[in-house]
Amino acid sequence: MVSRNYPGHQRLLSDFNGALLRIKEQGIYQKILQKYQFVEE
Repeated sequence: MVSRNYPGHQRLLSDFNGALLRIKEQGIYQKILQKYQFVEE
């Protein structure tokens, strides 16, 4: 997602992962997958 050479890459990655976890916990992620007929393997 982002180069390790990018300044602040750890914070950016941490923020992204936190947001992804929240949308998964709220069921939003699953709704997006269903809307676009994406199947997780």
